[in-house]
Amino acid sequence: MDADDEKKMSITKKMINDPDQCVDENLLGFAASHQFVKKIQGYRILVRADIEQFRKSKKVSLISGGGSGHEPMFAGFVGEGCLTAAVAGPVFTSPPPSQILQGLKMIDNGVGILVLIINYTGDRLNFGIAIQKFNQISKTPIRSVIVADDCALKSKDRSAGRRGLAGTVLVLKKMITFEQKTALNPQKVLNFFPNLVAPLRICGAMANAGLSLDEIVNTASKVVNNTGTIGLSMSSCSIPNRAPMFKLGAKEMELGLGIHGEPGVKRTDMQTAHTTVKIMIDHMLDEKSNTRIKVGRDDQVAIVLNNLGGLSQIEMGILSKEVIFYTNAPATCAVWRPLLQCDNDQIDYHNYEIQPVDSSDGSQMKSKSNVPNLSSPFGRCLLNVCNKLCEKESYLNELDSFCGDGDCGTTIKLGSSALKTALHNDTLSVNDPAKFIDEISILWQNSTGGTAGAIYSLFLSAIAKILAQKRSEEPKTWLTAFVEGTEMIMTYTMAKPGDRTMIDPLAAAAEFFKKELYNDSFTVDEKFLDELAKIVHESALSTKDMIAKAGRASYVAKANLTHPDPGAMAVDIWFNTITNFLKEELIE
Repeated sequence: MDADDEKKMSITKKMINDPDQCVDENLLGFAASHQFVKKIQGYRILVRADIEQFRKSKKVSLISGGGSGHEPMFAGFVGEGCLTAAVAGPVFTSPPPSQILQGLKMIDNGVGILVLIINYTGDRLNFGIAIQKFNQISKTPIRSVIVADDCALKSKDRSAGRRGLAGTVLVLKKMITFEQKTALNPQKVLNFFPNLVAPLRICGAMANAGLSLDEIVNTASKVVNNTGTIGLSMSSCSIPNRAPMFKLGAKEMELGLGIHGEPGVKRTDMQTAHTTVKIMIDHMLDEKSNTRIKVGRDDQVAIVLNNLGGLSQIEMGILSKEVIFYTNAPATCAVWRPLLQCDNDQIDYHNYEIQPVDSSDGSQMKSKSNVPNLSSPFGRCLLNVCNKLCEKESYLNELDSFCGDGDCGTTIKLGSSALKTALHNDTLSVNDPAKFIDEISILWQNSTGGTAGAIYSLFLSAIAKILAQKRSEEPKTWLTAFVEGTEMIMTYTMAKPGDRTMIDPLAAAAEFFKKELYNDSFTVDEKFLDELAKIVHESALSTKDMIAKAGRASYVAKANLTHPDPGAMAVDIWFNTITNFLKEELIE
């Protein structure tokens, strides 16, 4: 059996038609089988079926969304008293701003909009960009609440903050959440799940009662601040047409795994339900942890044990018993309120929740083309970059599997493929650098979504803005624009050099450019390009020895970070491709 055969055998089985269409088909199926929602044609958006009537009301609208693969999130919470609309992204990838913006437009009734965002970099960036664009076209008040409730990783020393997991699930005065997900894999997984039940039920009820946006936001913030989540996995999750994202031994379990398969706190031998529940609750209440949930003796605590199909009902019953019995122990808290209700009113939604009481490579292409986009140096350079990034899909995915959800290469290939199509269709303004870069920004954003879509969109749009302002093709203009683009990313992501992200090679290049801006004899020659490529490459490689403080990798234990950051290596790949292209142009 060759390597290709082994790879095919390792791909998990999914009852789907086409991996690239599974999200859209799921939304169509959900809307067809639930009369209270409808899908917006051409968009991955579900809204209340009575949206036209709702828009005539004087009630605040609620919207949320995120990557698919966590069903019934987010579609399962659209309806009266919950979400007005939900936006779905590709599997494990946040939706692009264009989709989110359309969702905001659909629910805009002039009263107010609350956006509930799970605390992942891609979600924060894409929803943030959409909100900014919405503010440019509408006067309707819009507020957002970021849900960050993870209690698994004990340190807060990271730019990204705590992960948003089940914190969106429930709250009274204090809440502890247990969750379970299948993540598109019908195997046993006791894990975090981005479940918006709490703010949705609470905020949805407040909105339905006609309360103001400010009142709802204040309550939502309290809900988030008093919520904690912990999870535990007994098997891997996987993306359609892909192999499992990680391996767990037959007798292993992992505490604190992330919702996209990010490594958790630790792996241990399988334990009984009794011991497992104790490990999880004790971890959440650990006084040495900066992310613990603080429970006082006079606090009432609501508990949710959330199973979305991975465990049998027998297992759920046993776990429910263990949670209730353990939390009744005097050593934990004076008053624990286990409010558990089985809710099976939706397809495959087995969930315990609390009811609120409150081409070939092409990199060496030199032949001329009849297509204007491919006869331009800008077009040829872009094509080289896209081809090289597509070629490195598997390499980047492998790197990402050690620190994220294993789709970095695939996501970048989506954007690269979209740009290649635009080049071949001659739809890019290759003779206008500013417009050309701006068009790339928009195309990339709309085709990739997720963190990569948002970050590169910010980077490229900032570059385009400087080029448009200066209207100069002098090399120093490009250096200035690059520096501005890098600083734009740092502003929005709060990531800094040394945080083990794509910022490391970008910032290294920016610092090199800043020095050249003051060099009166500066010229773009082979020496300059070689030095630039070396700086970027060494900076990207150095990320393997860094402690991650931003992005999903910041939630991964340092012991698991033994490879360079995939985002940083992607920067190295396209930088190297560009410098090689420029050297060839200089020779010609």
